[in-house]
Amino acid sequence: MNSEEEVSKNITVALSKAVLYICAAAVFGMWIYSCNLDPLIIEECRVACQDSGAKMESVTSGKCTCLDGSDIIQPNSWVLPK
Repeated sequence: MNSEEEVSKNITVALSKAVLYICAAAVFGMWIYSCNLDPLIIEECRVACQDSGAKMESVTSGKCTCLDGSDIIQPNSWVLPK
């Protein structure tokens, strides 16, 4: 290989790596940003569960899970043997 081809190849590899790193950083940034959960969503889930007579089990940005009364463990439901 002559020197011009080698320089061209090195520039192409460097540009490809730069684009890859920039894309990876952008995807990572979007992933971190999507992990944020708005407190309003949590409150809306809590109220929705409470209105249906249940308790909130978990909430994500796309899902609200409630426990109905039969799923809730009461404090006196566990008995230790004597």
